[in-house]
Amino acid sequence: MINLLDEARDLQSDILSLRRRLQTTPEPAFQEAATAETVANALKACGFQLKMGIAETGLLADTGAGKVVAIHTAMDALPASDKQAAFHGCGHDANMACVIGAARIIARRLRGQTSGTLRLIFQPAAELSSHASNAAAYQMIEAGALDNCSAVFGIHVDSTIRSGRAAVVEPVLNSSTHQHFREIMQQSAVELLGKSQVSLVTRTTYGCDFSRYLEKVPGSLVYLGVGIPGKFASHHSPDFSIDETSLYVGAAVLANTVLKTLAEK
Repeated sequence: MINLLDEARDLQSDILSLRRRLQTTPEPAFQEAATAETVANALKACGFQLKMGIAETGLLADTGAGKVVAIHTAMDALPASDKQAAFHGCGHDANMACVIGAARIIARRLRGQTSGTLRLIFQPAAELSSHASNAAAYQMIEAGALDNCSAVFGIHVDSTIRSGRAAVVEPVLNSSTHQHFREIMQQSAVELLGKSQVSLVTRTTYGCDFSRYLEKVPGSLVYLGVGIPGKFASHHSPDFSIDETSLYVGAAVLANTVLKTLAEK
């Protein structure tokens, strides 16, 4: 698994560049047109088949053949207010960059194989009220986001966790299948980072819309530590910032989790 971490580390500059590109074009709910275009171009370059314009600006992307495992991420920035313009003050730009980094790694493994399909779910409008956010999630699901899907995983950067660490979320729906995929994600993170760097948490602060997918398909969510020591800025605050140097870690954990899941019979 060290090779997988090294492979992700080799993509760090690309992941960082993508994050910064997305950061410069923050778009609020249902206005993520430029964001969707940037994501689509990155995914086309590594062979994904795209379905765009879902829930107005969302998109689905598939590569591979056979068993389907999905990764979900949100796209929108915080809306403008009387004090500031729209900005990525929660980390969705970083989440998307991690997901695309993982997608590049997984796509290489799946090319020419029939061992599995990776599906990416890029959802708009996660920063709206829970009702509106849920509506966007349900529209993605109705458009086929979870069709034939065995499991769904998600990632969210967390500025309150020290960089280089990860926290896997205990499932709210405490079924054996949800626990199984939580264990796969936890094991994947431990293999890459070491047991002392991986914890379990019960909160779902940044994953409310993700839970709508878990109502339909089992899966798990990981919080990627991006906290800067001495500067743990809270999400949604004007001074929100992250340690970008560990974004490749998120890509590696996601890739390892998906590949382990696809390898199961």
